[in-house]
Amino acid sequence: MVNYRIVRIAGFHFRQLVKDLYMQNPDLGDLSYNDQQEILFENGYVYSDSLSKGMRMLGHDAHELIFDMEMLQKRWADENGFQYSSENWKHEILLKQIETLKPDILYFQDIHSMPHSTRRELKKNCSGIKLIALFKGFPGSVKSFDELDDVDVVFAGTPTLARQFKDAGLNTHLIYHCFNSSVLEKVNGKEDGKKLPEYDFTFTGSSGHGYGGHRGRFWMLVELIKKTDIKLWVDDREDGKIDGIDKLPEVVREALEKDKAWAASLGEFPMKALKEMYPMRCRPAVFGLDMYRILCGSKVTLNKDPDALLDCVGNIRIFEATGVGTCVLTNSGSNMADIFDEDYELVTYANVDECIEKLNYLLDNDEARKRIAKAGQIRTLRDHTMFNRCQEINDIFQKML
Repeated sequence: MVNYRIVRIAGFHFRQLVKDLYMQNPDLGDLSYNDQQEILFENGYVYSDSLSKGMRMLGHDAHELIFDMEMLQKRWADENGFQYSSENWKHEILLKQIETLKPDILYFQDIHSMPHSTRRELKKNCSGIKLIALFKGFPGSVKSFDELDDVDVVFAGTPTLARQFKDAGLNTHLIYHCFNSSVLEKVNGKEDGKKLPEYDFTFTGSSGHGYGGHRGRFWMLVELIKKTDIKLWVDDREDGKIDGIDKLPEVVREALEKDKAWAASLGEFPMKALKEMYPMRCRPAVFGLDMYRILCGSKVTLNKDPDALLDCVGNIRIFEATGVGTCVLTNSGSNMADIFDEDYELVTYANVDECIEKLNYLLDNDEARKRIAKAGQIRTLRDHTMFNRCQEINDIFQKML
């Protein structure tokens, strides 16, 4: 086996989350870089440091960088005597960190961590870099596949995305999202003797406002608000801009043109935020452990994959929710059998009416719901943890190296 040093570059992206975190913890910014980073990871945001932990378990030297956390990154620069410009601190500090760590493999969690022009020069400026890998788990945001001409391997989060990248001639492997199992011990309701709140039916995530690829989800949530007691913690896009059809991936635009009935079923692009339409039903978005605690306290939680995935599924929420032992009610897809057994490890619906019908059954039948939730958790902890994904990714790296 070839041992290597891998550095993952990820972002938090949600500015309000970062602002709230430092406001709620006023002493956080005074801590050392390592202490700040550890606290952020302890909160369980997205995958936190689960990839580096998994790679270390496989015998590799692994590190995590959060490129868009300003106070954290500037603390690193101060501790290392690095001067940066106020205009471009984000990428200047990140490049210096890469230069300092001297990785064999750079793993980008998303395409926005670094400008394409800068990323193209990495191997020239950092001669030790053998591979550049990139994970893409969500449709859109790739203006042109030429943006990825410097990437040695793309890990696509669903079969739809994998087909897109393969058709573009990129070295692509299907690697699904997964569950960060380290959060389990932190969300069991035992900390400080507190009991988790209980909810019948919940949804956490993007409402679809401002996201063209989620408009089907938006209108489904509107119907469920009218017809059920669903409780929502939603991210409504703050700038209010609407991603039109011209911003969607080409494969989705073509599908919309070919299948007018499907396009019409998704409804109009949402022009008003869900929290504006139903202020009493929508709560602010939650992340990390706060989100996991809500999932843990839910009898049933909803998932609706992005429209742009077409007939495929693989949204991160199904792994997160099953991982903490919650019964998931989700749309189905042609690849569902590859990841979960329908109506045994989670429950699927074809439309809003069937979703409500199955929801009522699950709420009226505790034993059946608990049995499905337990089976889903067993499956996720067996097949869909970050350590599972690290093993898959490592096998690919070993062949490439």
